[in-house]
Amino acid sequence: MATGVEFIRQRQNPCDFGKTVLTQYLNAKGLHVGDAAQFQLGGDIRYEPIKNLYFSGNITFFDKYYANFDPLSYDQANAANKANFDEDGNPVDPWQIPSYYLVDFHAGYSFKISGKYRLQFRVNVLNALDAVYVADADDNSRNIGQGWNTHDARSAAVYFGMGRRYTASMALQL
Repeated sequence: MATGVEFIRQRQNPCDFGKTVLTQYLNAKGLHVGDAAQFQLGGDIRYEPIKNLYFSGNITFFDKYYANFDPLSYDQANAANKANFDEDGNPVDPWQIPSYYLVDFHAGYSFKISGKYRLQFRVNVLNALDAVYVADADDNSRNIGQGWNTHDARSAAVYFGMGRRYTASMALQL
């Protein structure tokens, strides 16, 4: 019997609910979690020069971010999955997305317009440094017409993050 993580696929037909139709053994030993940065570090600062007026900024760093991958492609019994294992039979990690950081700035002001009503104005600059970054990726994607399956940038479908953008809002507090 193979070692690793057991994955059980079940039918979606209500008549067969709960019936196991396939059991696959996947070797996920040592694989990093895909589709989520494993390390994030952030900080912010806020300054209020006068009552009800603020300026703030924050920075967030993303690291150890691995591309999303298909866990079924780590079934060693399937010869088509050979590229997902090294010569010793250990699973190969999905592509690691390059580290990046984002900087945002915010400002706001609020004031009373009558006894119990307040008006708030806010402005934001998101990704203020206009960083170019990969926000998401699919490892060894079949959607891009590649055949390498090499767990690197050329075999990954990547989705770039949004560039610099501005938002403004106004709110009435009751």
